[in-house]
Amino acid sequence: MKTLFAVTVMLAAVLMFSCWNPCAAVEIGGPAIATDDPSYPGIGKLRDINAVIKAAYEYSGNPKDNTGKALALWRWMLEHMYHCSSRPIECLNNLETTNEDAGGTYDMMKFLSSYQFAICYASASAMCGLMEAAGYPSRGRGVSGHTVMESFWDNDWHYIDHDMCGVTFEKDHKTLASVEEIIADRSLIDWDYRKTYNLPLFPWDGGPGSGTMKGAFSLDPARSWKYNDFGTAVHPTNLVLRRGETFTRYYNYDRAPWGKQYHWTGLTQNTRYFPNGPSRDKTYVMDPAADGSNDGRPRQPYVADGAAHYGNGLFEYSPDLASGVYREGAAEVTGVEDGGSPKIKGGNGGGSVVFRQWSPYAICGVPEGGNPFGGKVTDAVVISGKAVGDGVKVEVSNSNGIRWDSRTVKGDFSEDFSMICRARYRYSVRLVLPQGAGLDDLCIRTAVMCSPALMPHLHDGTTRVTYSAPALGVVCNEPDFSAVDGWDGSWHEINNISFDDSDNAKIKRGRIQSVNSPAFGVLKLEAPGKIKRIAVMSLISTRTPPRENCLVSLQFSKDGKNWKGALTKTLATDADHWRHWLSADQEVDYDKEAYVRLYIEAHGTQTALCRMVAYAYYESGPGPALEIEHVWQSSGSNQNKKVSIPAGAGEQEYTVSCGSKVTNISVAFRVANNAAMPDGSGKASGGAGDKDDDQGGRPKPPPVETSPEKKAEALFHVAVNLYLKNGMIAQGRQKLEQLLAEYPETEAAGKARTELKKLDEPPAE
Repeated sequence: MKTLFAVTVMLAAVLMFSCWNPCAAVEIGGPAIATDDPSYPGIGKLRDINAVIKAAYEYSGNPKDNTGKALALWRWMLEHMYHCSSRPIECLNNLETTNEDAGGTYDMMKFLSSYQFAICYASASAMCGLMEAAGYPSRGRGVSGHTVMESFWDNDWHYIDHDMCGVTFEKDHKTLASVEEIIADRSLIDWDYRKTYNLPLFPWDGGPGSGTMKGAFSLDPARSWKYNDFGTAVHPTNLVLRRGETFTRYYNYDRAPWGKQYHWTGLTQNTRYFPNGPSRDKTYVMDPAADGSNDGRPRQPYVADGAAHYGNGLFEYSPDLASGVYREGAAEVTGVEDGGSPKIKGGNGGGSVVFRQWSPYAICGVPEGGNPFGGKVTDAVVISGKAVGDGVKVEVSNSNGIRWDSRTVKGDFSEDFSMICRARYRYSVRLVLPQGAGLDDLCIRTAVMCSPALMPHLHDGTTRVTYSAPALGVVCNEPDFSAVDGWDGSWHEINNISFDDSDNAKIKRGRIQSVNSPAFGVLKLEAPGKIKRIAVMSLISTRTPPRENCLVSLQFSKDGKNWKGALTKTLATDADHWRHWLSADQEVDYDKEAYVRLYIEAHGTQTALCRMVAYAYYESGPGPALEIEHVWQSSGSNQNKKVSIPAGAGEQEYTVSCGSKVTNISVAFRVANNAAMPDGSGKASGGAGDKDDDQGGRPKPPPVETSPEKKAEALFHVAVNLYLKNGMIAQGRQKLEQLLAEYPETEAAGKARTELKKLDEPPAE
């Protein structure tokens, strides 16, 4: 259970959150900023796929017709995702494999937020996810040596190629052609539409009449395979920051303190094209605007070397152990005593603390050798601190607690858990504290891969910045396909699906046993606050093509009994591939539990479950105060600015005077261990009037209430909510007695006497 109040060494610090609502989590859910940079405003404006679609339309002047909207989405993608020789490969479903069917990324929001690169068929799947979310049915298409996509509107299919930067018009020069139409008449590629439309035209393949593109469409139409259900777009981008936690984004791999090493490339590290990770020197990414007038080569101020690169991020969580702040950020605290030396220790019989780390970005590290996936990776997840006494253990799980990698530590320690956390988005840390033994210090460090195209860019002159936080945290659950014990422990309920890890299985999966009977798998989601939104994506495999009436449904429930359909789909019978991605994303109003079900009626089609992940967005409550620091170069000189965001603030605007020749270095979000908390009204401590002054100054800290009533109330909340509710009777009694001694005439003193009376009553038989 999350504890919502912490003991502090100084009572003034306690008073900063003495009236805070104990029903909310002590964290900031979804903090983000957006700048007024026209091309790269940042995640604050691009939180999810709907926001991306809205921004893309606005960027192209809000077109009204379907063709105009499709071209707007395509043009926006040209500036945010580049071609690379591999798709990202991840440890999805906890599988360590280089098989792209098992670990390949297909979610549009993952591409955008973490990578910004893909090979052609991965790029086509990302574009499918975008177009489907915009309301246009889409599919991948295989042509000669290349994969593209096409979407359906105005009663026809229309080819769009984001990877090689091209579209093709019919003879009317108004309608986008389909794959079949281009195969039938390759002269359509000859028309130079730049004279009519402000759009780029196959700049990497020779322009109008390109022999490369004509060659791609010189095949029998029957061989232009159809890849239905080809992409999704539901991965969350919300950060969740606790007191004592800092998250810093670095705009390019060479601008981070560690240099050119932290990356996650996928199958191989191609030493010819990206010796230090994926990059691209021919792309509109970091070379806006994609209108055909520029040369499609990244440029200042976005890059210094003429190539678009990945960026990095770093989570550093160092909760204060002495004050008890660590309890706010913990998922579970059992049998732990605070105070003295060590600062936290196991009580009678020992104790434990569990932390859960969520990242919207893929966890990455330093690869040793040429293959960051198949070889060793270090410095991705490092847990350090100071242990006191014998038998203290630090354990990490990548399987929702089904299995733990356990290390016994002593004295000053630093343990690297990169190999079980790389290419994932979450993990759990458990501290096992024998009786009397414990910790004096703790730091959990997580390195991630970030897309600079979704970072908030400062620009020359004055940049206007908008901070926002929707107070929504994220938890996720996905089945463990790595072994039978993980599979069995993952499901809340499973029917007519069994785990298949046989030697002849292409990838590990759950196979439907009876293809003429319904099958389903249920995942349970548990959150620290009320669940307001659920997103899920699933990959199933079928025979090629599926038989008629093969029905798949994604369903949500608040109790695991009564189900509501979020997506129901009968698979297309003209599919030329076994892979089918399905996703749903809906607002709900549930308590702290939710259930997600994949339901299949195969009707004779051989079917299997290959992947599944479910996300719950939960109410995190008004969060603590936050400091934002921008670091940039202006005319070759390093500059920085710090801005304070008051506790509980949902939105705040400020400006940054950047100078000229601006190069973005980093942006950091810091939540101090003693960060102020919102007051009882839910308004930001200090009020909304605390504005940054654009001269490098910082707003005044929120006032601290010092009345006896407030001091007494603070002590009472600490005693009850931190100690008594967690079975720490002696510490709770001490705080209640302190309250009576120092503030005997207050209203809180009366409540303290009642609590002490309860403690003195004999236990009921």
